Amino acid sequence: MKLQRNIAVALAKRGWSQARAAREMGMNRASFGDRVRGHRPFRLNELVQLAGILDVDVEELLEGIQDTTEYQDANQRGRRLRALEEAGDE
Repeated sequence: MKLQRNIAVALAKRGWSQARAAREMGMNRASFGDRVRGHRPFRLNELVQLAGILDVDVEELLEGIQDTTEYQDANQRGRRLRALEEAGDE
């Protein structure tokens, strides 16, 4: 939820609603809202685009997410997948 909180802060600093950010990104409001609430993940290109329209560094949006359970779980899944792929290549 850290990512979503960082996005909410960046939107508030600009005085923007989620609807405005969605419009600026060319995304429908419901899809953007699902991402901000954490129901669907943001794609990397979407985070880069969002950072650009909010005039913040991507790092500002991602700040602190490495401490979240979701991030740590994703890293563990990624490591397991890489190990399986490497084992399959041998």
